[in-house]
Amino acid sequence: MRRLSRTADELAAAIRGRDDAALSRRPDAKNWAAKEAICHLRDVEEMFTGRFGMILAMDNPKLAFDPTTPDRWAEDRQYLRNDAQLALAAFRARRDEALALLRTLTPEQWKRAGIHATRGPGEKDYVDQLKAYDHAFDLFFRRLAADGIDKSNTLFVFTSDENDHYAGQQAQNAASGARGDSKIHGEHGAVGGKRQFRRKSGG
Repeated sequence: MRRLSRTADELAAAIRGRDDAALSRRPDAKNWAAKEAICHLRDVEEMFTGRFGMILAMDNPKLAFDPTTPDRWAEDRQYLRNDAQLALAAFRARRDEALALLRTLTPEQWKRAGIHATRGPGEKDYVDQLKAYDHAFDLFFRRLAADGIDKSNTLFVFTSDENDHYAGQQAQNAASGARGDSKIHGEHGAVGGKRQFRRKSGG
């Protein structure tokens, strides 16, 4: 729970000082800008909280997910026209709501489960997935900072967990990067005189 509670602050630090043009820049028609990734995090947070509610209200509900949903949301909800700071604020509010709900659960409620289309049963699986996602983010940025790589010399971009959208240009002279518990890896190249890293989480 402590790990989940830090994510909004870490995201805020990662985009601090970036103007709308930088956060809205897409490398091509297929891949996302950093702003779109923030909107994606906001919207999937709402989806996860809704699933928690279903699991608490129903016995073993089926939890379907269409892999085309992230791209459809990005287009239908016009992510590029969103304000990144407002999207982050909405993510923070939704994460706080999710944490408030989880903190009320009894030991018996933690045993309840839903049936995921590919992962099978497990309410705890969703909490663990969110925790691993956030923990890997933290490890990644801590490792970069230890190597002297921070927002003063690097443009950080974020990709979605589903479909692994890549927000950035093709890296040149790629070097291996940090690894975290969620199979995070880094790759860098030059963008406007700064290093550019991508984040990609495993399934």
